[in-house]
Amino acid sequence: MVILALATFSSLTEGVSLLLLIPIISVLGPQGESAVAGFSSGMFATVFDAAQSLPLEGILAGFVAIIALRAMLTRWKDIQVNALMHDYVHGLQSSLFASVAGARWSYLATIRGADISHALLAEVERVHRALAQLIFLIQTLIVLAVYSLVALVVSPAMALFGVTLGVVILGAMTPIRRAARVFGEALSDRRVEQYRIVSEFVTGLKAAKAVNSEPLYFDLLRKSLLWIRKDTITFMRIHTLGGVIFQVAAASGLATFAYLALGPLGLDYGSTIALILLFIRAAPQITSVQGSWQDLNASIPAATAMYRLRSDAIKNQEAMVREQKQIPQLKSNIEFRKVSYTYPGNSSPTLNDVEFVLPVNEVTAIIGPSGSGKTTVADVLMGLLEPTSGTILLDGIELTAENRRFWRDSISYVSQDSFLIHDTLAANLAFGRSDITEGDMWAALRTASADGFVSALERGLQTVVGDRGLRLSGGERQRITLARALLRKPQLLILDEATSALDWENQAIIAKAINDLRGKVTVVTIAHRPSLISFADWVVALRDGRVLETGSYAQIASSPDSYLANVISSEG
Repeated sequence: MVILALATFSSLTEGVSLLLLIPIISVLGPQGESAVAGFSSGMFATVFDAAQSLPLEGILAGFVAIIALRAMLTRWKDIQVNALMHDYVHGLQSSLFASVAGARWSYLATIRGADISHALLAEVERVHRALAQLIFLIQTLIVLAVYSLVALVVSPAMALFGVTLGVVILGAMTPIRRAARVFGEALSDRRVEQYRIVSEFVTGLKAAKAVNSEPLYFDLLRKSLLWIRKDTITFMRIHTLGGVIFQVAAASGLATFAYLALGPLGLDYGSTIALILLFIRAAPQITSVQGSWQDLNASIPAATAMYRLRSDAIKNQEAMVREQKQIPQLKSNIEFRKVSYTYPGNSSPTLNDVEFVLPVNEVTAIIGPSGSGKTTVADVLMGLLEPTSGTILLDGIELTAENRRFWRDSISYVSQDSFLIHDTLAANLAFGRSDITEGDMWAALRTASADGFVSALERGLQTVVGDRGLRLSGGERQRITLARALLRKPQLLILDEATSALDWENQAIIAKAINDLRGKVTVVTIAHRPSLISFADWVVALRDGRVLETGSYAQIASSPDSYLANVISSEG
């Protein structure tokens, strides 16, 4: 409201300054011309009589004062508009981030990470532009309304002519605005495509160079850029044609305007010049309305995409309750009781009536062929996925929305893709926590069998690991990730194929570190190789989303017909 008020007052001051041109022109104009010929009675006649009685210096001083007031109001308005736009766009960005962060993992797993990044970082700039164009469009319409009011005061007939001409011109530009919307939608699609290409290339940069696939990504990006070029040129052809039509229409309108004012309507000299100046000032404003409206149409698809993503994320929010119930320290076991899970869009369940028990403070290996549901078990166990049916019991306490977040606070998760930030080893180990001491870090590194190589580094904990930890070997990255997981002092440590990409020597080092956790932490390891599960106390074998066999490692391994025995013999 403040911005609209400032825009209105600013426009009114400009309108008053234009009205003051009439007595100024009248004084400077031909002898005998009356500045108030069009105001024979009423308030305006009194005002103009008073203005005409002033010396030229007084009128000019008033004109300058009004322009100065308008400039100050415009400055204040621009500051307020800038603050409003940043508050709105940053609020939308924060809201989208929070909505995505709070969404269920089952929903997030269906969206490309590049698309989320694009919406949060790239499309927000187009939303900012759309908001700027909307505000500018409103301000311009206010200016045109004031111009129309001033013209109405001078000559109702000429005001009606000018307004009609402006409406006709804007109406004729409708196809161009529609083309802008189509162009904006195409641009959004192309930019999302570019972001995916670049994100995929950068994420897999080493792999791309290793197999000489850089030309493939370059060709994909080049084609996308060429499509944008083609769409942009097509749109510019339409846009510039509209500019030509507008200029011809405006010139014709001005000529007709002058003819009517000086001819049939017989307006006085001062009023005619003021109206012509008013028309000249109004014509660019109509152009601005068309341009802002057009740019707004081109930017709306970006805003629509952000709002759609936020709306979808809100619809898929993880169930939250006001008061989370803390999970007590586990003493006995974790039980899966007839747990089933079906991914959205799938007709058959990934997990089907799964039942097994995980002993506390022991190492349990979950094995099975690819697609058997091992990772889904881990996701359900962490509370990232809510079972379609069945329950998970933690020492007899059901895992629900009321305690799921507290449960995740007591879990550490290490995946095959070790996640490290481009910072020091110390920053990666602490990862945003301020309560971690250097002594804590070294203790965790020793447990993860990582203290040796870290102490050998020239800068030790202050060594910068590089983007995604590329300055470290794969085994070193995994050991740092394991140490970071242990710093959380978890009740449950889940290792999801955490060593599958490592050589046997590094696998042995990490296997020893995990083996040393026995009796201290409940460990669940998901792996294929027998060497990575031979230290397990307990085994759960899955196939096609069902439990194939479960029991102690020694018991199942001794059965020649068991899945585990077949896995062991296949490696041997």
